[in-house]
Amino acid sequence: LTVRFITRRFIGDYDPTLEMIYRHMAVIDGEMVHFEILDTAGQEEDSLQIEEKIKWGDGFAVVYSVTDRCSFDEVMRLCFLINHIHSSPK
Repeated sequence: LTVRFITRRFIGDYDPTLEMIYRHMAVIDGEMVHFEILDTAGQEEDSLQIEEKIKWGDGFAVVYSVTDRCSFDEVMRLCFLINHIHSSPK
């Protein structure tokens, strides 16, 4: 999804196991917006690494597989963490 958003085309040989930060500029509602997008690669990580990535972000696109219930359950856990971390006073 990240590569599709940035390039406006589908990349067939994309490696989903590589974590990357993409930088992109786009016009949103008439304003130029600079994006730094962390594509996390969906690998197993300890909770400290996950928390640091959540603290880094301002917005999140959480994606899961409709054919994998465990994928959906993990999304529910991540959404809870995102809401908890970003609603906590700093």
